[in-house]
Amino acid sequence: KNFKIFNFDKNPSKNKNVVNFKCDLNNRKQIKSKFFEFKKKYKIVFGLINCAGYASAKNALNYDIRKWDKTISINLTAPFILTKLVSNLMKLKKIKGSIINITSISADMPMPDAIAYNVSKAGLKNLGKSFAVDLARYGIRVNNLSPGYTKTAMTIKSWKNKKKRKERTNKTLLAKWGSSEDYNEAVYFLIDPKKSGYMTGSDLIIDGGWTIKGL
Repeated sequence: KNFKIFNFDKNPSKNKNVVNFKCDLNNRKQIKSKFFEFKKKYKIVFGLINCAGYASAKNALNYDIRKWDKTISINLTAPFILTKLVSNLMKLKKIKGSIINITSISADMPMPDAIAYNVSKAGLKNLGKSFAVDLARYGIRVNNLSPGYTKTAMTIKSWKNKKKRKERTNKTLLAKWGSSEDYNEAVYFLIDPKKSGYMTGSDLIIDGGWTIKGL
């Protein structure tokens, strides 16, 4: 537990162990400049968690190209850039680090009116596996964590809609939504080489049983 977490996002964390680098993940130049600011100050990195996300609800036939570009940029391009920057630093410092992508069950089970989100998460899933193949020679591990339907700022409208909340609750075997706390220990597991040192290119699904629920 004796480590600091660095948050590259527009939303600062209130966790006392988190160092915030305010960054617009839709701005490629800003991502790189903030990373080099981090690199200059802290020199090394042992892990990366690509967890920022964006979604805009609209039927595929009417989906706005600007929303498409923004979703792909934040959910897929930004993780590619950050993974490349971080893994090169790990390689330079000979650190056998861990990289985690927060994907989604929608990567395999597309949600309605979410074409860009579905595609971006499917791409992120394969991005992780592709990096896992290329980085294994340096001892750098890359894995995916796939959450189920979770109560967040992104899904708060669905949560407040009683009908949608019930529909999504009934989709899971455990009959409840996920919360951010449901994934914390899994992230620690994937980061820690003593616990998951022989694991790379894998998908860890934590969805309350959504993906296996039958009739």
